[in-house]
Amino acid sequence: MIAYKLLEWINPDNIEWWYLSSNPEAIDLLEANQDKIDWRELSMNPVAIHLLEANQDKIDWDEFSHNPAIFTYDYQKLRTNKLTINREVVEYVYHPDRVERLLE
Repeated sequence: MIAYKLLEWINPDNIEWWYLSSNPEAIDLLEANQDKIDWRELSMNPVAIHLLEANQDKIDWDEFSHNPAIFTYDYQKLRTNKLTINREVVEYVYHPDRVERLLE
């Protein structure tokens, strides 16, 4: 993070903004210089979701689809679904008709 502060302080005109836009560590510098952001590269930056949400018209949707931060998981729902499926499997496997056939 310190290196990006130095970049901004020493020579901000020579910063490769397209390269910096994809770097998660540079988010503070990007937030302060939104007019210089390369939105195609930023669309892949997992830390920049809040910037992308605020500027949806600038998102490169193809690159955005590769951003790992766009996927969220509802772990409680996954757990509930798993319990439901497990219960159904157990009920099927240990149904009295099936157990009776297995015992014969």
